[in-house]
Amino acid sequence: MKKFSLFIVGFLAIPSCVLAADISGCQTSDSVPDGKLSLDEIVSMGLCRNPQTRAAYSAVLAARANKNAAYAPYMPSVNVGAEMGWSKDSASIDAVPGHTHNHGEFSSATLTANYLLFDFGKRYSDLNNMTAVWKAVDFDHNTTVQTYVFDVVQGYYTLLMAQADEVAAADLLKVAKEAKQMSDQKYKAGVVPKADVLKAETTVAQRQMDMQRAEMATEVAAGQLLYLLSYEQNQKIVLDDSETSKTREVEGRSVDELIAIAKEKRPDLLSVEQTTKSAKAQWDSVFLDRLPSLSGYGSVGYVDTERAIPGDRHSSAIGLRVSMPLFSGFADLNKQRAAKYNYDKSIEQLKNKQDAIELDVWKAYQNYITARELLSSSETLLISATESERVTRGMYKVGRSTMLDWMTQQAELASAKRQAISAKYDFLIKRSALALAIGDVQADLN
Repeated sequence: MKKFSLFIVGFLAIPSCVLAADISGCQTSDSVPDGKLSLDEIVSMGLCRNPQTRAAYSAVLAARANKNAAYAPYMPSVNVGAEMGWSKDSASIDAVPGHTHNHGEFSSATLTANYLLFDFGKRYSDLNNMTAVWKAVDFDHNTTVQTYVFDVVQGYYTLLMAQADEVAAADLLKVAKEAKQMSDQKYKAGVVPKADVLKAETTVAQRQMDMQRAEMATEVAAGQLLYLLSYEQNQKIVLDDSETSKTREVEGRSVDELIAIAKEKRPDLLSVEQTTKSAKAQWDSVFLDRLPSLSGYGSVGYVDTERAIPGDRHSSAIGLRVSMPLFSGFADLNKQRAAKYNYDKSIEQLKNKQDAIELDVWKAYQNYITARELLSSSETLLISATESERVTRGMYKVGRSTMLDWMTQQAELASAKRQAISAKYDFLIKRSALALAIGDVQADLN
């Protein structure tokens, strides 16, 4: 079976068991690998192929390039220029007796250098701004990756649930056909009325419809998972569910512990924190832009004209320049106010995100606890329903129970099986949702 590794960049940790695998060719492959695929392999394959996560990472690279560009003001700027043309101007009669105008071709070349020496920290504020933006985009990428991983995990469990429903439907259809066969035999022997045969036929028809629905649900779930993995939906994918019974890191922790973890790891919260830092740096930069700056400059040049004296064709200069804006129609003042208001807004957005994360974790935790309790109850219900159906079947064989009693127990068994299957995989999905809520999807993969 072809192996894949978990292709992931950013701040999301990677399961060591996945790192050891090979992702060679996973992006260009058009066919699903043969054999059973584990959850780690499914997630690894998806991250390798998914265009959404790769696009988010490209945004990170773009933000990093913009951050690197913010170092430019710490370096000198050098410019070169050249000019060729024809000129005509009025000349002084004293300078050139007998002539009132001069014209001719000219050419020039210049090399200038400027270096910002001091600006009260504006360059540093601009750099802090772009660094914070870069980190925020990186955390946004991490959010995209974690959300995608959860979608894949959910799709994986949904397909397993649909397949389990299909197996259960096949088993129930088998029981219904057995009841139909037994009622036919008893009716021919004159032991039971025709009504028993009709009831059994009705149940067989119902179970066949359930089987068809289960097969359709499996096809839909498989198509959804293949879509998440960027494969065509007409392919077959086989899953390995041997690890669904493993315990995970999120289990056994209190809700307060999980909220504390979320405040440290949730990438969307960390992104808002960096956005707040960016807004503060922008506010500082706008204020510092109104202060003077000191620059050093130097230039060398060459000018060639018909009138130029050979010794005057070369020029050079070096010096210091102080610049300070005095008045710009109150634009700078209003920009500073706008930057301050944006910073105030980002602080409130940060507080709101912190509150929202506490609610997210609380809801995910309660859903997880409820799913865990329902799982336990559904297992007990399934054991009871299975035994009741078995006893009623035996009693019908010896004539101590009616077909109606047996059909009732079959219906209860069918309901119990569906609830048990749904509870099992709903618990696994809710556990993954809790891991997503604390910002640590890896906790549901290890």
